[in-house]
Formats: sequence, structure tokens, C-alpha cells
Amino acid sequence: MLIGGCPGGHGGDGDNGGGGAAGGNAGGATYLLAGDSIVVTGKINASGAGGAGGGTGVDSSGGGGGGGAGGMIGLEAVRITVSGSLYANGGGGGGGGGGSPGAVGQPGSDPTVVATAASGGGGGGGGGGNGGGGSVALQAGASGQGGTNNNESAGGGGGGGAGVIRVFGVPPASLTGAISPPAS
Repeated sequence: MLIGGCPGGHGGDGDNGGGGAAGGNAGGATYLLAGDSIVVTGKINASGAGGAGGGTGVDSSGGGGGGGAGGMIGLEAVRITVSGSLYANGGGGGGGGGGSPGAVGQPGSDPTVVATAASGGGGGGGGGGNGGGGSVALQAGASGQGGTNNNESAGGGGGGGAGVIRVFGVPPASLTGAISPPAS
């Protein structure tokens, strides 16, 4: 059975309810098995998605959703060639809602490039905290920033963690191409 990553956490609701943002979707899982060889010239992306931005609550804003964690990519063959890219990075966390009326946080980004972390969303005006960047390579996802207006603004969601890339049949270090996190 293949299991992908974990979804990002839901952002906290503001005082008296409302505004907490949904976490990003988890990265998927794929396993390629061949009796002879696997050649990857394009890209295989099993990354998590960015979290949603925090919205306005009843008495204060809600927190940004966390970025989804990367999933799993598995390759098994006696010959594996990667000239394209493989990645299972974490999504960026959503920005927290701000203290100004209607000042919602921005969503976190989805990973689109192997070696660049997905950015966290900007916090809403009036002190909303920025979301944390997603994981890339061996770097963990970043924590979201707290809101700066203690009574009305909210913190950003954390960036999603890295997934896993596993290879069987060849030494992981023999793979070339753009790969994040490193194959094991």
C-alpha cells in the first residue's frame, strides 16, 4: 500500500469563532516498477499544496492553514535514469488574518520548482502573521509568524514538511537530475 503525505493543519479560529483557514492538501504517492529500466525526462511532482489564508472571524481574525506535506515517489528497476526532476516538497503556510476589517491572509504557494521552497502567504493588513515557507531538499518547513496585534490579528500557518523519494535496484547517489528531497 502506498501512502502520501499529511494534509496541513487547520488554522485556529478567531475569538467567538470563525476565520480559521483550511490546511493544504497532502502530496500524493506513486511507485514505478520496471523489469529493466525507468527513464524520467519530464517531472514527477508529489508535493503538498499551500495552506489557505486566514479570514475574518467574529471578534478577531483566524489563523492561516498549514502547508501540506510532500508525498512519496518510489522507483524500482535495475537501471534508473533521471534527466528531468523528482520532487516531494512541502507547501507554504497561509498568512494569518489581520486586525483591519476585511484584511484576510494570503494563501501559501504550491511547490513549482525543485530547488526553491514554496513561499508562505502574506499576513492580512493590521498585523496578520506571514505563513512559513515549505520544505525543500533537507531543510524543514518554516514556522509561521505570530500576529502582531494581540487582540485582533492571527498567526500564519507553518510550511509543510518534505516527503520521501526512495529508489531500489540502483544506488540513490547514482541518480542525476533535479531531486528534492534527496533520494534514499
